[in-house]
Amino acid sequence: MPGEANQVKWRGVRPVAGIRGVWPAIDSVRVQASDSISGAIHKTVYTVPDGKILFLSSAGLSCLNSAGGGVYTGLGIRDADDTHVYYLLLHWFSAQSQHSGNHTFFPAVEVPADYDLYLISNGANIGSTGMGFGWLEDA
Repeated sequence: MPGEANQVKWRGVRPVAGIRGVWPAIDSVRVQASDSISGAIHKTVYTVPDGKILFLSSAGLSCLNSAGGGVYTGLGIRDADDTHVYYLLLHWFSAQSQHSGNHTFFPAVEVPADYDLYLISNGANIGSTGMGFGWLEDA
């Protein structure tokens, strides 16, 4: 994301860039990641590259349970060893229904290198789509 190259033109307040977790650095790369699952499964949506930090500014989860209850689906973060760390969004079903939700994180959630944004479900009759939006910066 380019900033004002000609600093001589700056008057008053300088352009904002690189406030950790609040505003992307000038050389940051935007990330928009999404994927879907069907059934009792887990799937990686996005893996943070080596030497980078993902600043996750928002996430969304949309899902449909076509039968029964007592099942869940979620969008979470897991570490480099594929161990669950925390959920960003989690939907529990007590009956056949559909849910969707999103969160905006301010400041952004910091996800270290080699960590995954992933979808998980324990129900055979669940279809889910998870989305994550943010930016990458050097670690």
